[in-house]
Amino acid sequence: MGNIIKRLIDAGYRVTNVTKKSTELEHGPSGKYLYLLPNKTITVVLDPLTVEADKELERASAGMNHNTSFKQFPVRDNGGAGPITYGYAFRFSSAEEAFTFIQHALTVPTEKI
Repeated sequence: MGNIIKRLIDAGYRVTNVTKKSTELEHGPSGKYLYLLPNKTITVVLDPLTVEADKELERASAGMNHNTSFKQFPVRDNGGAGPITYGYAFRFSSAEEAFTFIQHALTVPTEKI
């Protein structure tokens, strides 16, 4: 996961929080956040407002991912004791593939739905 984090930092992201569950990064120019999960495959989680604004992006996702470490994302009821933060997960086999995808995702305008 170190390669993708280094590429993102070089592209204007900064690491804002690291937990056992995820690494939070903010893109300075756009103010958009994303999370990287420490899985075997590279897993990128994007803000649901960004994903839901682009139906093609939503179809390409691996689905919703609920996690208390997604502090910058909205909450929804997922059947637990209370609402939980969530985002849409995308899985990649290489850092290059993930980086290219993230660069595209930044161009999606975030609309409040």
